[in-house]
Amino acid sequence: MAAQMLEQAWADSITVDEPHYIWSGTCLVSDGLDRDPSQPIGHRVLSGLAVRLAATRTGSCASLEAFYRVNPDQLRRLTLAARVPNLIAALLLAVVVFFWGRALYGAAAGAIGMSLLVFEPTVLAHGHLATGDLPLSLGVAGTLGAHWAWSRSRHGAWLLVGGLAFGWALLSKVVALELLPLVAVAEFFTATGSIAQRARAAIAVTAGLAALGWVLVCLAYLPITLKLPASGGHPALLAWVVPPGWFFSLSHQLEAAGAGRNNFLNGQVSRNGFAAYFLEAFALKTTLGMLALVALSIVAHLRARARPEAIYVWLPVTLLFFIPSLGKLDLGVRYLLPAYPLLALAAGSLAAHWPRAMTGLPWLAGRRAALGLTSALVFAAALSSLAHRPLHIGYFNELAGSHPERYLSNSNLDWGQDAWRLRGWWDGAGRPPLGVVWSPSLPPQDFGIEAQELTLEQPPPAVWLAVSLNSLDEQAGHADAAYAALKERPALGTRIGSSIQLLDNSTGRAK
Repeated sequence: MAAQMLEQAWADSITVDEPHYIWSGTCLVSDGLDRDPSQPIGHRVLSGLAVRLAATRTGSCASLEAFYRVNPDQLRRLTLAARVPNLIAALLLAVVVFFWGRALYGAAAGAIGMSLLVFEPTVLAHGHLATGDLPLSLGVAGTLGAHWAWSRSRHGAWLLVGGLAFGWALLSKVVALELLPLVAVAEFFTATGSIAQRARAAIAVTAGLAALGWVLVCLAYLPITLKLPASGGHPALLAWVVPPGWFFSLSHQLEAAGAGRNNFLNGQVSRNGFAAYFLEAFALKTTLGMLALVALSIVAHLRARARPEAIYVWLPVTLLFFIPSLGKLDLGVRYLLPAYPLLALAAGSLAAHWPRAMTGLPWLAGRRAALGLTSALVFAAALSSLAHRPLHIGYFNELAGSHPERYLSNSNLDWGQDAWRLRGWWDGAGRPPLGVVWSPSLPPQDFGIEAQELTLEQPPPAVWLAVSLNSLDEQAGHADAAYAALKERPALGTRIGSSIQLLDNSTGRAK
């Protein structure tokens, strides 16, 4: 897992969201000023610390453009350094799944769950990026796992661990607030006594965990000053119990979810989102081995009437699928990333629940059959993942066929990750004249590519074209007729990585 993510952290260029996070986090570490509080500071500060500790060269903090005023080699090292903390968080997440699975069902179950997780392309894709999706997943798994341990032992140390994990989740993404009702429900159904006693326990435990988490948030924001163009500077010290930076992140995310943007699904574009988007994204972006094991675990848990799994797996997973569907931002399967550790845990539980699930089928009910089938499906998932290495951001399973861009786009396919691969092709081709219709938020010159940046409204020039599939899929309705014609061709030619289509427009033929 670590080797694969490290390889991709070097090979994948800086993605669309990362420039703001790395710039704001690195400069925040330097001077305590938060220039872009659209996301909480947790993962941004860790990325900034990694950049400063690595002594990687950066530009000035005056603006995002000035910060990235470095040569291509320095940009690549800067990006790699900023991604290291998330690689560590991904490894910690795998450890949490193993030990929680082992505590629930034994070492075999823990190993199955961890193996699924470390090969799952969505985890590998976002585990090496300097964004908040993987840190949030660690916070969610840590909070729920700590509460499960508390429900079994009633040792207060586990509530402390859960509170710290919840605080970390809040410092990763504001959507972590959804953990509070989950903890309340879990406490209600695992506590003892009358309904009133369990309700009081649920309120007390949830409030205590929330308080611990919020203390961590307040301490993290205590030395931070918020800087916004419209409102100037606001010392967080004056409002230490209600950090203005965190609440700005909350309001920003709510506004963005309500406003929407162009969302793409199955050839259609909508600003209001699609009801089935996240279910389809999960079905197409998850290995078939993982999907089969999740389906089998649902059957096994229903037949076994497995209460812990209903509380700590299926209720959270349902909420994690439901909450993103309420907004108008259908931007990728990464919004479901916190569900993957829980689903891996459920898959590992087959080692324990299989015999009861297969009652009436004695030839399938044995432990050997359970381990054999689960191992085969884990192996199939690993093969599918390895076959797409190192292009896991653009991974689709075999159901999507050879043209997955027909179904999904955005961070599912093209998040600006292939700029270095385009640079490699351009150098190898003798640096021909090049035009780009481009997803990365940094200009091609930052990657050492001499190219003309184009928009879909401009007629394509008679040169080599590097066309972002994201641009074609999400904005084809606004494109020049020549670009629309490109999209209709049955075969567009060479693909750079998973996201850039290369076309020799000097002859009109795909290469």
